[in-house]
Amino acid sequence: MDWGVKPFRCLDVWQRDSRFKEFVSLSWSSYEVVGGGIFVFKEKLKKLKVDLKVWNKEVFRDVNLASKEVQKRIEVLDARDDDCGLAESEREERKALLAELNKTRFKQEAIMFQKARQKWLKQGDLNTRFFHSTVKWRRARNQLHGLFVNGTWCEDKQVIKDKVQEFIKDRFDKNDACQVRLDNARFCSILDLDNDLLIGEFSEEEIRAVVWSCDNSKSLGPDGFNFGFL
Repeated sequence: MDWGVKPFRCLDVWQRDSRFKEFVSLSWSSYEVVGGGIFVFKEKLKKLKVDLKVWNKEVFRDVNLASKEVQKRIEVLDARDDDCGLAESEREERKALLAELNKTRFKQEAIMFQKARQKWLKQGDLNTRFFHSTVKWRRARNQLHGLFVNGTWCEDKQVIKDKVQEFIKDRFDKNDACQVRLDNARFCSILDLDNDLLIGEFSEEEIRAVVWSCDNSKSLGPDGFNFGFL
């Protein structure tokens, strides 16, 4: 289970927090990076990733822990209500806690929904158990418990990491003995109209239309920022 530092993942549910956009905007404008446009963009994303981890831990907080704390407080008030009744202020507090509990449960479901990567099932009733089961199944399927190294089963993490790296390096290293030649290859040609479309300039509107048509939860790469965040 422990294969190193967990990668950063942008949670869609962050955007439902009223403090999120302001935090991102203030953080982004505070970064001073010099260089070309795409370099500045990349470096600012790296800095923002660090700040978002802190914001998630200290401001957004662990939704599972928050849910337990709210439930515990509600149980205390319910026990007091059974014994001697509640004051008006305590009844208002209980009502606010129930509303907070509903929000927390929604956040839990939204996070599990994103982790489960289910596209056909929309959020509605609480499906947290189903999402949780799906996540466990995906993790179990993707787990690498060990490898056969020289005919011997090995579960040592560092040995497995080294062997995987060695395998991929061997597969993609340049091999002078095997080179592709295209001397006699025949390629199909396209119409001039199609060629004009391929080499023509593209507009900002076209780029926006492509990005906005993508799945919000999909990430462009290993940095963890998805289309919904962009």
